[in-house]
Amino acid sequence: MCLPPFRACRGRPSNPERAAATRPALECIPVPIASLDHLTLFELTPPALVEVACASGFTHVGLRLHPAAPPGERQHPMLGDSPMRRETLARMRDTGVAVLDFGVFRLKRGVDLAAFEPVLESAAVLGAREAVVNGDEPDPRVLADLLHGLCELGRRYGIRMNLEPTPWTGIPTISAARAVIAACGHPDARLMIDTIHVDRFGGSLADLAAVPPTL
Repeated sequence: MCLPPFRACRGRPSNPERAAATRPALECIPVPIASLDHLTLFELTPPALVEVACASGFTHVGLRLHPAAPPGERQHPMLGDSPMRRETLARMRDTGVAVLDFGVFRLKRGVDLAAFEPVLESAAVLGAREAVVNGDEPDPRVLADLLHGLCELGRRYGIRMNLEPTPWTGIPTISAARAVIAACGHPDARLMIDTIHVDRFGGSLADLAAVPPTL
């Protein structure tokens, strides 16, 4: 996932007349992206997560808009024009915190990609441009085809698909994920790396260094 710097705007100073002689009243500066993922505080609702992110100095959040382990995993009512989605948008406007990514789409043989469209619609309304994808399908050719189809669907909403290697799925390593992305051949297919999973599958710094920046 390759992202540009986030731009934050400082508000007006408490004494604007004194400050006017030395700097503009409103100043936009590039700052590093720091995102608070929903799994860190999974018990919070999306609007509460936005509030905590702002209070903790984060610029972005990652939201769980689609459960990874239904039906046991709690699903917040964020699809469609729901009250919680409207509240989340209001908190984002008030705090300046944006949505960086969302998850999670799990791909395996027989999955109905069209069923993901309400999730993509909601993500787009929230301003997300990156989706997290897990590959549960053990056949890399089938997984590549599914990823291509999901990328085509996401393109309608301006959302890229980031395939995340995890040791217990059909793509347990970075090299396996890169092979699927290459076979997929879609420009919106990217690689997401969670360093805890790299450690779990015995990956190395050399594995990380070999990943092209464009992925």
